[in-house]
Amino acid sequence: MTAKVVYLTRLRLKSRLMIPRFFFADIPITVQLMRAPGFLGGASVMERHAVFWTMSLWESEAAMRAFKTGGAHGRVMPKNVDWSIESAGAGWVRDTLPSWQEAHAHLVAHGHATPVRKPTPDHSTRNYAPPRPLLRFVFPSPPRGGGIVMSLENSWRAGQMTRSHTRIARHVAAEIVRKWSSPNPPLFAYSSYTILSTSLMRSI
Repeated sequence: MTAKVVYLTRLRLKSRLMIPRFFFADIPITVQLMRAPGFLGGASVMERHAVFWTMSLWESEAAMRAFKTGGAHGRVMPKNVDWSIESAGAGWVRDTLPSWQEAHAHLVAHGHATPVRKPTPDHSTRNYAPPRPLLRFVFPSPPRGGGIVMSLENSWRAGQMTRSHTRIARHVAAEIVRKWSSPNPPLFAYSSYTILSTSLMRSI
């Protein structure tokens, strides 16, 4: 019987000015993810300093690698060398998604650094603090159906965004959840994501 596998990633962009470009590139990757054979669900978080964590559960390592190296994700991967200053990944044979605390511990203990052109001192040592999410995404498995769930954390709403940015982000989140999972994401999804990412860039 083929073992299920979780794959974890963490990256830190070289500047918050990269957030709009990163989010724009992420839309076709998310569409690819939601259609990928063997995908069983996943989640991601964003924290301050343009740090992103992801976790995904797969029917097999082969299914995970096919997604990782193919399609939109495969085309964007080489750009990470110049986009990020910290980048790491870790595989994990298990049947369910871990908590973010478990994911952090596993990535630090068993992960591997992936190449970046201008690394920070923490890049090779993976001396990362546990995630403190400002923004969360949950990606349901295709059989369960349903849309992508996006939420802003209370700590963010408490003072790390202006009220106007919070209203914009809530509206954009609702529109993304409603439209983003369609077979061909409309231009509105891209413009909405651009508005959201600009709000994030100004607020963290």
